[in-house]
Amino acid sequence: MKKAIFLKTCGVVLMAATMAILIAMAACKQNPTTPTTPTTTTTFEDTFGTYVGSFNGVNAYSNRVKDYISNQDNFYNGVNTGMKWQCTEYVQRYYLQIYDINIKPDYLGPVTNFYYLGSAGGLLAYPNGGSVAPQVGDIICSGTGENRGHVAIVREVGPNYINVIQQNWNNSSLDNSETLSRNGNRVDPFNLSYPIIGWLRKPPVNLK
Repeated sequence: MKKAIFLKTCGVVLMAATMAILIAMAACKQNPTTPTTPTTTTTFEDTFGTYVGSFNGVNAYSNRVKDYISNQDNFYNGVNTGMKWQCTEYVQRYYLQIYDINIKPDYLGPVTNFYYLGSAGGLLAYPNGGSVAPQVGDIICSGTGENRGHVAIVREVGPNYINVIQQNWNNSSLDNSETLSRNGNRVDPFNLSYPIIGWLRKPPVNLK
């Protein structure tokens, strides 16, 4: 008797489930879902020339990716500051705009030359780990013997860190504020491939 009741109950449940499925299928046939076309979105900060930050009124822009070469020169007040939007272009434009120093003619060639040609550009050069600590406005210079380098402007100095603004590193708003650890006068590298050589500084007489 109990077995019969159980089987009858199961049959009722199965029929109800079957009816629900048939009703749902009919509804789908009457109201088919409109297929959507996948869209590819480009994030705001990945676009070449996008504003990524500013320091003392000097704006930094995205180069999209590190290896992109725009072959487009940028100008400030008629002076060529370098190729858009390389790391060197930002520091050259910063020194021209803030200190009225045109350092670009003295830095032709690889970015790894930036530190070593500092004196030729009329700037003071201080080696990483030397007797002089970095200060706000300095150009932090990284480079290796493999023609790999990077430069940035110091925007803040703390007891155990420095903070820089740059172009063509993250190519996002992260470039507005990159923090590097430091121990005394030794600044840690951007990463293992980009050790810090030292920093360049404007001479006191070149203040605007």
